[in-house]
Amino acid sequence: MPRKFLLFSGHNDRAVIALCRFFEQNGLDFCVAARATSDVITNSRYRDRIVFIRHTPELDMQLFADIMDAAGEDSLIYCPTTEFINLFILDYKEDLIALGYEIHLPSAELYHSITNKLSATAFFSSVAGLFVPEELQPETARAPCVAKPKQNLSKGKILYPQILRDPPELATFLDTHDPHAYFFQQYVGGSSLYFCGCLDRQGVWAGFWQRNLGQQPGGKSIVLAREEVDPPRDLIALENALITRLTTAGYFGPFMVEIRRHNARNYFIEINPRFWGPLQLAVDVCPKLLECFVRMALPRFSSTSKRNKLSPCYYVWKGGMIKWEQLERPDEISAVLSDQPAWDVFQRKDYEDVEML
Repeated sequence: MPRKFLLFSGHNDRAVIALCRFFEQNGLDFCVAARATSDVITNSRYRDRIVFIRHTPELDMQLFADIMDAAGEDSLIYCPTTEFINLFILDYKEDLIALGYEIHLPSAELYHSITNKLSATAFFSSVAGLFVPEELQPETARAPCVAKPKQNLSKGKILYPQILRDPPELATFLDTHDPHAYFFQQYVGGSSLYFCGCLDRQGVWAGFWQRNLGQQPGGKSIVLAREEVDPPRDLIALENALITRLTTAGYFGPFMVEIRRHNARNYFIEINPRFWGPLQLAVDVCPKLLECFVRMALPRFSSTSKRNKLSPCYYVWKGGMIKWEQLERPDEISAVLSDQPAWDVFQRKDYEDVEML
């Protein structure tokens, strides 16, 4: 019987849908544990892949035992799409392995050191060609600046960075948040880029650069992006330096490094050591990235997916554009949006029954 991948929906659903597409394109078996009956995936052709619906957002070992039973499997390959579940997985890794879960995440110590914003800044500070935004003290910070949580998880909740663009926003933040739970950095403008990749245990990797064109306010989700077709030489050198840093530390798995490119300098913003929201662009332009992940579990796997013949390829999430900001290149954005159904993550022609969200 083919081994099966497990996806959790209800968190980072754009990445979940993209993974479903890649798995189906390549004849890979998978199942889904849904957070609720209202999950996006229930409106798609993948609803038949749902084997379990959670009754509560809380996580415990019994939940994972119940999912394994519902899937009718002795083993499931976990797909890391959400920080909240990843942290639980790492806390109970040995127990989950004993239950039959196959987990392709690095050590808990390494994961925490790069997923938490403060320690990640220190981790990447030695990478050649990569700069770190100036750190500010809460008492003397001046807008615009960014407040980043020192730890991603606090009191059972995921904390997110906050862009504070003017003095009133900064004052409100300091009045309503514990400043000691955050560290402050100077806001860096310029182009927003993602280095998206996957690295296996032997140091083999695949990846590409993504240029972000539209984003929800406050530095939230990317709603419009495109592949960077011909990255400049310094970015090529930087990607090699980033891979060396991760490999030397013993990292493996999917990752996304966010960079701000300003005045010919590349600034480190954060890393997500898991699958990221605009993952559909990887399906379109770099299927080898997803093949790299699958091959950690299935070494003989070879993807039949081909990159989209169009160049450049775009990523659009129209449903996330209720409020959004253009980051650069307004003429290009206008042209892409006029043709957006062809690129929208929830309006692909091959899956027209996925409702636009």
